[in-house]
Amino acid sequence: MRMLLGFGAWLDHESGWLPSPEADAVLAALRDELPWEQREIVLFGRRILQPRLIAWAGDVGYRYSGQTLEPRPFTPAARGLLARACERTGVPFNHILATATGAAMIAWGFMPTTSPSLARIRW
Repeated sequence: MRMLLGFGAWLDHESGWLPSPEADAVLAALRDELPWEQREIVLFGRRILQPRLIAWAGDVGYRYSGQTLEPRPFTPAARGLLARACERTGVPFNHILATATGAAMIAWGFMPTTSPSLARIRW
């Protein structure tokens, strides 16, 4: 199911896009391979740590929420998932941004070469 978000962005939800055993293996590999960190942000004039962990990989730098994420090499699992997302959507993504905001909640974002829009895939 595709939901248009505006400004050229959309959200695709495809339950079962990756079969459950494969999705579990990819999630575990990404959790273990990616270099997770908690970054400092300014909120209401105060410097605080983001209430989530983030990790990313990409061939080019990426800027979001006042943060500049420098290019970082892809891990094998991240490169494989990026290739699957590009093949499935027909969009040339070049960056992956992952966030972890709870004991088991992780969201993945893929950024295309030509647009700052974010396509989210959740497990």
